[in-house]
Amino acid sequence: MKRVLITGASGYMGAATALKVLRHTKARLVLPVRGAVNRQQSLLETYPDLRSERVQWCDWELENDLPLSGVDDPSTISHIIHCAADTRFNIDEATANLVNRDGSLKVFEFARRQCPQLESFVYVSTVYASGLKSGSIPEAPLPKEAFANHYERSKWEAETALMTDFSELPWSLVRTATVIADNNSGGFTQQNAVHNTLKLLYYGLMSLVPGQESTPVFLVTGEFCAQTLFAVSQIDRSQGSTQDSPSIFHVCHEKKDSLSLGQLIQLAFESFEKDPDFSRRQVKRPLFVDQEAFSVLSEGVSGFGGSVVTEALQSVTPFANQLFVEKDFENANTRALLGESFPQVDAGELLSKTLQRLIASRWGRKS
Repeated sequence: MKRVLITGASGYMGAATALKVLRHTKARLVLPVRGAVNRQQSLLETYPDLRSERVQWCDWELENDLPLSGVDDPSTISHIIHCAADTRFNIDEATANLVNRDGSLKVFEFARRQCPQLESFVYVSTVYASGLKSGSIPEAPLPKEAFANHYERSKWEAETALMTDFSELPWSLVRTATVIADNNSGGFTQQNAVHNTLKLLYYGLMSLVPGQESTPVFLVTGEFCAQTLFAVSQIDRSQGSTQDSPSIFHVCHEKKDSLSLGQLIQLAFESFEKDPDFSRRQVKRPLFVDQEAFSVLSEGVSGFGGSVVTEALQSVTPFANQLFVEKDFENANTRALLGESFPQVDAGELLSKTLQRLIASRWGRKS
């Protein structure tokens, strides 16, 4: 029987992938979680399907020298999906290095030294490991670029280490775009920087938006991500049928199927204006500003610690530079992998449905 180790099960992507494996295979799962007992209970309340005799829990700290020392009999691990990461765009340099880069290196080393039966190692990264590179982004190793934040940089460094220093592993690399909703219904289990930015706009806390109206915004569902991770891992295949060579996959729709920043703002305000509370406040649509102007503004108010404006700017600043870069992510590998299951999307409809739920819940934790 397959034995699958999934790191980051206490996070959104890891939990979604664990559920996918449980529902579609007979594999046994090993789920390391921080503060195993308390975090396990919280996860089971959120995801009752994880109450399974096929799930083994263990405690871990990615910052420890040997974070996976609590894994029982690692020699029987057949698959690893490494989802664990600190995905905050405003992550500081030290934490990005400790968790996203060095923590990943420890997981790579664990796989190399202690998992002789390993058939597949899937590393979850981000499409923004491409940094501030513009134009077409291939499903291929990426050259080092300037980065908007330490999150992007740390993920690129971990990717590069996997493909060079640990190239003997049966690795695959999955770069995901930003998750806007769990599925096409617009429901959400977890919120991120995009949801928070929409909240700032709704409450009139952002009168200026950095970026170009034409810049594409790449949004996907959690279901698309979990579906791809499951397919890439090949857990449901017979032993020995893993892919012949490592591959890189983009969980991302193409530019032509994505909203531009200008369209996103327009759709957001069309949804907001249907809400009586918002209409009464008569919030004006924000103005777009260039990089230089936004930098001056951010630096100018940085001394007003704790102010609402400062908090709003701090929320947007870490990814602001990406909003001036026009990219188009290639996804031929993912399309070939998923075939007819590759999800079609109406980006405007997905955003509108998500906004309806956000507004109705006033950005409650769950829809």
